Amino acid sequence: MKRLKKIAAAVAVLALPMSGMAAVVTQQFNSTALAPLFGAQGNVWTTADGFITIESTGGPIYIGANALGVARSGQSTALYQQLNVNESLRFTFAAAVTDVTFGRSAGTFPINLTSYDADGDLVFSASRAFPNSLPSGTVVNGPDNTPILSFLLQGVTGTGAGIASITYTTIEVAQVPVPATGLLLAAGLGLMAGLRRAKSKAA
Repeated sequence: MKRLKKIAAAVAVLALPMSGMAAVVTQQFNSTALAPLFGAQGNVWTTADGFITIESTGGPIYIGANALGVARSGQSTALYQQLNVNESLRFTFAAAVTDVTFGRSAGTFPINLTSYDADGDLVFSASRAFPNSLPSGTVVNGPDNTPILSFLLQGVTGTGAGIASITYTTIEVAQVPVPATGLLLAAGLGLMAGLRRAKSKAA
């Protein structure tokens, strides 16, 4: 009887919408899958999954063999995969995300970082001056891991690296289809009611 009660309760719970699951996604910019995109991408570029839109100032976005940077006019190709002084990259997500970190190519990374929530309010900021580097594992959401919608990286004198990857966490809510929900709920409640009647008769 106890086992049947547990089964009935489980069926009823399954009828409720799932609360959601956290999905950690890494967008690699040095993947061989991006090889056909090597080169300048214009001042606005969106990743293949449509989730991250990147805007640049100081020149077009440039995807290289191991990093993403800004291709300012007059620079050598090697500098295209960096974020130099007077260059910036703004990353905007299609929905608010947490646990945002970025990987970077080898080199010094003095940088100005600012991140913003869905209302455009400042969430976190950090900066480093040459020769100090902002750590590659910096949590862009700040110490409280506040959900953000965008962050801005501004190059300063001495920046010698570009962005190699972006990692972020999204919350995806999977809804149970309404017909299936109704059937599951009815089955669970019916089974529990049957067990209650059987217990009453036995008493």
